[in-house]
Amino acid sequence: MITCGMSEIVITPPLNTSIPGQLQDRKAVGIRDDLYAKVMILETSETKLCIIALDCIGFYKEDVSKVRDMIFAKTGIPKENILVAATHTHTGGAIGDLYQSPRDDNYVSYIINRIEKAVDETLERRQPVQLGFGVGTVNNISFYRRFKMKDGSFTTNAGINNPNIERPLGEIDSDVVVIRIDDTKGNPIGVVTNFACHLDTMGADGNTKFSADYPGALSTEIKSKLGPNVISIFLNGACGNINHVDVTGEMKIAPGHYMKMGRILADEVIKTRKNIEYMRVNDITLNAINEDITAQTLLPKEEDIQWAKNLPISEETSAWDMLMSQEYLKLDKQGITSRNIEIQALRIGDLFIGAFPGELFVEFGATVKSNSLFKYNMISTLSNGCEGYITTKETPQQGGYEARLTAYTNLAPGTGEMLTEKMLGLMKKIY
Repeated sequence: MITCGMSEIVITPPLNTSIPGQLQDRKAVGIRDDLYAKVMILETSETKLCIIALDCIGFYKEDVSKVRDMIFAKTGIPKENILVAATHTHTGGAIGDLYQSPRDDNYVSYIINRIEKAVDETLERRQPVQLGFGVGTVNNISFYRRFKMKDGSFTTNAGINNPNIERPLGEIDSDVVVIRIDDTKGNPIGVVTNFACHLDTMGADGNTKFSADYPGALSTEIKSKLGPNVISIFLNGACGNINHVDVTGEMKIAPGHYMKMGRILADEVIKTRKNIEYMRVNDITLNAINEDITAQTLLPKEEDIQWAKNLPISEETSAWDMLMSQEYLKLDKQGITSRNIEIQALRIGDLFIGAFPGELFVEFGATVKSNSLFKYNMISTLSNGCEGYITTKETPQQGGYEARLTAYTNLAPGTGEMLTEKMLGLMKKIY
């Protein structure tokens, strides 16, 4: 027998608090839609797994540790069996010092307290379930956002209908991976969806209203079609270089674009779910393993430090120069040249979940999937930590936004390749 409980709880912050995700700090003036913490606990006679998805831009490792400690004390679920993932919404609360947006310790404590309440509700809702997996495809709402230009340069977000674009540097991951969770009579309890695309559809200007972005719209659509008590958990895939902007202009972006994305994704989830066959209970093995890895980090060069110290501040100073000078000086003051980061592998029957602690480039997700021993595969990013962009080793030489050295993004080139290789090693151990 396998049991499952699922729950969700609001974690929307107070108004007039910071919204991280853009170069400048923004203060919330409204709520477009509520933010949630969502919890799922699976249990067999041998093993328990817990998956938590948070509507926030990230969740830092030290805070993940507090959540795991709390859940272990309450349930006995081993810490390595607990996955804490952020959806990466750019219209969430102040979970850390990110660019010019300061961390709000009170809000982070509030999230942890709300997770604890959601865990209690999840435990109360546990019941025998049937579950299965499927894969759909959506290829018209996510786009590769790094480009080679005709002059030989490379850039991120080249602009719609830019005639100087030569080609995108890669391809998207169009997989929509779905877990169907029903009660023993076939009534829906919840759905877990894995898809790769940035959550920044509100635009740099706006948004000063809290929103869960398109996964929130996905949840609304799922509830409208499957029932108001059905829980929709979203795990973001390898989206570090994937966003919603179609530079050909074919997919138009208008106000409310996040709702359009949510509807398109929900349609595919519902269609995929309908065709999923339940696994035999005896075939559902639960397992998890994690590994802490020492990753090398970069510090700014001496000339960059001097530039930052001597940057003239005036109305003509660009926002980028202001930001980069602050980030260089912050990194120099920290003086950190390595840190421990975590990867985690989970097994639910025929499904593999590879959890990475940053904004993973899509190429690494593709490598995991193409080398997988499992029939179904999810890549969960911004999971169990918030380590910035995890780029390919060529990216720093190419340049572009993701390659900029900041207090947020500073893992040494080659880290992504190393983490991917180690993830495949973890996969073999739980297969």
